[in-house]
Amino acid sequence: MHSHNLSVHDLWLIGAGPMAQEYAHVLTALRREFIVIARGDNSAQKFESVFGVNVVRGGLRLALNISPAPNYAIVSVSIDQLKNVTLDLLESGCKNILLEKPGGLDEEEIGVISKAAVFADANIFIGYNRRFFDSIIKAESIIKEDGGVTSARFQFTEFGSKIALLKHPKQVKERWALSNSSHVFDAFVLLCGRPKKINIEVSGRLDWHPAGSIFCGSGITENSVLFSYHANWSSGGSWGIELFTQKRCLILKPMEKLFALSTNSFYPAEVDLGHPRQGLKYGLLKQVDAFLKKDFSRMCSVEEQEKNMRIYSKMAGYR
Repeated sequence: MHSHNLSVHDLWLIGAGPMAQEYAHVLTALRREFIVIARGDNSAQKFESVFGVNVVRGGLRLALNISPAPNYAIVSVSIDQLKNVTLDLLESGCKNILLEKPGGLDEEEIGVISKAAVFADANIFIGYNRRFFDSIIKAESIIKEDGGVTSARFQFTEFGSKIALLKHPKQVKERWALSNSSHVFDAFVLLCGRPKKINIEVSGRLDWHPAGSIFCGSGITENSVLFSYHANWSSGGSWGIELFTQKRCLILKPMEKLFALSTNSFYPAEVDLGHPRQGLKYGLLKQVDAFLKKDFSRMCSVEEQEKNMRIYSKMAGYR
């Protein structure tokens, strides 16, 4: 693709891997034109064969050398590259950035991005698509109706033996609670508030996650919600959140679905959420649409993520 074509588009998608493809499906559904920029030839070729578009090779810096920065960028590169790519975009004058979760390898990297965003007067948001699940939006409206959450519990068990086989960089796996489980933490914080007091226990270890394998704790959030959590990465289990109001218990397990258990009942009933748009990654269409319309009210800002990551890191036993 020639240099003059780059500046025509005010939206760049950085990266061409599997998650970037999910973003591309959504952008296509939204009929939004975009340019794809990738480093490697392999992912670029795969991307081109799926979408029939030209991918600009050579990475972001090369693209910025031949073109002014776009107004909007979606950064979907590997976690260990998120910080550098984002700083390059900020330095070049890009003002609106949607950054794939968790935004960086640790809270230090997020802190650097957060300060740079303030300095550049830019909007940076973390791509937690679960915030846009119909199940979570519906849970929020029921919570409001019921007068708020009184207590909650959540689980973030991961399939340890499966993750051991994944080909992610070592430092990404060693921070897996941030790299992946933070989807659950973020949804909990959205629904119940950030923990203001928390008791944490961590034990066990895995070869790929030496910080711990069993995580347990409890506390109270800024919204005065009492909560507890548990995860055992060397056993069975999955992700899930249970929210207790004065009228019912709401169960997000799996998080794509919502079940309600009224007081004095043993049997949860599934809440009707309508029909999600088929073929697109759940929650992603609403998230990208909100980002491009600058409707940031539901999104996790990089400043918020910096505060949250400090807590997530402690919960996972990271020093």
